[in-house]
Amino acid sequence: MTQVEKWMIKYEEVIDFIETNKRNPSKHRIEEHLMLNWILC
Repeated sequence: MTQVEKWMIKYEEVIDFIETNKRNPSKHRIEEHLMLNWILC
């Protein structure tokens, strides 16, 4: 798997999260930290 493919998978996970939860990942929820960190990088 290439870096671009890995990046696209993470991107799709974030988009799915936002669409499902109607919000961005929270810095106050531990289970969402990795996703939030990925967005902020």
